[in-house]
Amino acid sequence: MLRAETRAVAPFVLSLVGGVLILLGAIVASIFTFGSPVIYGSMSSSMSGMMGRMNSGMWMGMMMGGMMGIYPVFSIIGLASGALVILGAVMLYSRPFEKDLWGAVIIAFSILGILGGMGGFMIGLVLGVVGGTLALAWNPTPETAVSTPVILSSNPTPETAVSTPVILSSQQTHGLLTAILGYAWRGSGTFALLANV
Repeated sequence: MLRAETRAVAPFVLSLVGGVLILLGAIVASIFTFGSPVIYGSMSSSMSGMMGRMNSGMWMGMMMGGMMGIYPVFSIIGLASGALVILGAVMLYSRPFEKDLWGAVIIAFSILGILGGMGGFMIGLVLGVVGGTLALAWNPTPETAVSTPVILSSNPTPETAVSTPVILSSQQTHGLLTAILGYAWRGSGTFALLANV
């Protein structure tokens, strides 16, 4: 397995947490966008009370029409941004030699997540941008750039078993991360969507 210094661990963790917060913010925004009539009913009664009796029906109709037209687009952008920040973090961890690509993806979608995901309550935005910036600034060791699997002998000696690093392929790393995150998020349908990406 790759050692900690051959992986971008801090950018991975910061970006992953930021992506989860952006996704949660987008889910909260989606509840209000695609929410129940109770939410819209309470909004209409409070808005009509604030605006007075004069033309309250006209103003409320205009506001609700505007909300129904553009907010669903923002909610979808927020959900996609959160998912892509999480995907970028996982790919950054599993393919550290592509750090520039995944760091840029993390930064771009963290910033875009402010539209529909409230920027992950602004904390997700900051964590995503810091994680993406750390990924861009991180310099991998030469061992990371050459990721060839090591074939171990069937009867390793104690010296070779300790000193020979085992480098996992990207499929093995994806399977390991899927198992770890699946265990952490067991029972929720959120990870099932992410695991099939």
